Amino acid sequence: MEQSRGESANFGRLIEQRLAELNLYLQDARNDAGAFEIDIAKIKLDIWMKEAKTKKELAEHEVAAYGALKSDLLDSESQLYDKMETGEKASGELSARLAQLSSRLTSFEKETNDLNTEIQSLQNQYNEARKKREKASTWYYMIIPGYNLYLALDAEINASAERLQTLKRRLENREHTRQALLDEVRQTRQAFLNSQDESSKYASAIAELKKTLLEITDKISESKKSLVAWNELYIQYGTMKQELEINGTLPPCFLKQITI
Repeated sequence: MEQSRGESANFGRLIEQRLAELNLYLQDARNDAGAFEIDIAKIKLDIWMKEAKTKKELAEHEVAAYGALKSDLLDSESQLYDKMETGEKASGELSARLAQLSSRLTSFEKETNDLNTEIQSLQNQYNEARKKREKASTWYYMIIPGYNLYLALDAEINASAERLQTLKRRLENREHTRQALLDEVRQTRQAFLNSQDESSKYASAIAELKKTLLEITDKISESKKSLVAWNELYIQYGTMKQELEINGTLPPCFLKQITI
C-alpha cells in the first residue's frame, strides 16, 4: 500500500514537471507568436509517449510473467497437497498396521509365556517321576505291584521327556517367529516415523509456498497498477499532443485530469 501511494506521488511529480516544462515552451510560443516552440513541445510529447508505451509494455510483460509464475506455483502447491495427502493416508495405514502388529506381539508373548509355564510344569513332573522311579528301583523287584509302579513311572518319564522335547522345539521355533515379528514391528514403526516426518516437510513446504504466492500476488497487483498508470499517461500525452496540434495550447484543466 505504501509503495502504491509512493508510485502515485512519483507519477504526480513527473506530470507536474513535464506540464511545467511544456507551459514554458507554450508561453514562449505565445510571446514570440511562433510555432517552433510548439513543435518542440510536440516532439517532447512524442518522446514521453514512447517512454510511457515502453513502460506500459514492460508492466504488461511483468503481469504476464508473474501470472505464469503464480500459475506454476499453484500447480506445485496442488502437487504438494496431493503428496501430503498420500503421505497422511500411508501414515494412517502404517499406524493401523503397527497397532495390529503390536496386538499380535502381545498375544504371541502371552502364548510364549503359557508355553514356558507348561514346559516348567512338565519339567517338574518329569523330575518328580524320576525321583519316584529312583526310589522304586530299590524295592520294586520285591513285590509285583512295585514292579508295575516302576514300569508306570518309567513310561511317564519317557512320555514326559518326549513331550518336553516337542515343547522345547516349539519354543525354539517361536523364538524365530518372535524375532521376525519384532523386526516387522521395528520396520513398520520406522516407516511410520519417516512418513510423519515427510508429511511435516510437505506441510512446511506448503507454508513457504503460500508466502511466496502472497508475494507474487502483491507483485501482480503492483504491476497491474503500474500498467494502468502508464497506459493512462500514454493516453493523456496523446490528448495533450492533439490539443497542441488543434489549438496550439493546453487547457488549464489538464493538470487536474492527469492524476495517476
